[in-house]
Amino acid sequence: ECNKAYVEFLKYEAQLFDDCLDVIKYLYNKYDLYIASNGMGDVQQKRIELAGIDKFFIKSYISQNVGFNKPDLGFFEYVFKDLNDDNKDNYVIIGDRIDSDILGGINSNIHTIFVNRNIIKSDIKAEYEIISLDEIKNIL
Repeated sequence: ECNKAYVEFLKYEAQLFDDCLDVIKYLYNKYDLYIASNGMGDVQQKRIELAGIDKFFIKSYISQNVGFNKPDLGFFEYVFKDLNDDNKDNYVIIGDRIDSDILGGINSNIHTIFVNRNIIKSDIKAEYEIISLDEIKNIL
């Protein structure tokens, strides 16, 4: 019962970092945007909607619906197959998890931007490493 309640409440927790919406709007005017997220499909989709960012993204790929968690190569292969595009130079993953977002991007041979807000050290190296999302404007 506790787990069910936790999952239900989790759906309604959706906060964006201060620089997030501005950067999403910047990218939206230049690129096709997709969400790649680990988690439960209904929970993540509700959080995306509550945050008010769903209108900027063409589609959300959520691990529960895809059948694989990032960084599993199966997650990324599913996305590329669904997009019907295997030209990996067309893609960049922007993520704040080195162990799922960035490692998955590296293993999938796509461009990677690590948003390292907490200044963690890792042997996994993204193509770009930034502290603030605003820095994306200097890259893309």
